[in-house]
Amino acid sequence: ARPRLWWRPLVAQMAVLTVALAAGVAAALACWPAEGVTGWAKWQGILLASGAAPAAAGLVWMVVAPVVTALVLDSLVIAVRREQGLSVDDGGLRSLPAALVLVARTLPARLGWMALGLLSLVLGPFGAFTAAYAMARTAALDAFDTALATEDVSASHRWAGLQAHQQDRVLGAVPAAGLHLLLAATFIAWWCWMPALVCGAALRRSRP
Repeated sequence: ARPRLWWRPLVAQMAVLTVALAAGVAAALACWPAEGVTGWAKWQGILLASGAAPAAAGLVWMVVAPVVTALVLDSLVIAVRREQGLSVDDGGLRSLPAALVLVARTLPARLGWMALGLLSLVLGPFGAFTAAYAMARTAALDAFDTALATEDVSASHRWAGLQAHQQDRVLGAVPAAGLHLLLAATFIAWWCWMPALVCGAALRRSRP
């Protein structure tokens, strides 16, 4: 209904993806065997580069994406809250320190879901959904955190809210994973996935 609210989130996500891909390429080049290396040493270097590329890209995405989400997608949450007649704390850059604190506090969970997602890719069709669910669980953290940041930018409030919505994050990740696969089939529509989750978290937060 409001296309003007979508261009910032879409551009921001493309920028994060570009940075993550650049980190992956840089890691692969750094680990790639030098010219003249042959035999088993060459294959070791190739295997190392093949593992370092997705790991570096995933780590960059895992750290940068939540910060970008908190700073950019808050405009969607603000629009939802205002439509619900709720007050808004447009924290902007003031929300950045708390976002970094919460990324650190949720880092073990993020690493676990990222590892599960990478491992499940070898399991065929079932593995694709498992990987999508793992990604959805991480995305749900960021979506609810962004929704909470427009109420109060403090890390304590946002952490308490994440704990209160733990069941919503677990159950909501199932349809979110299905939506991820559906939108990914078109690629272009996939860029709407994270903004849609943020709007959903804002709507859920605004209701008892």
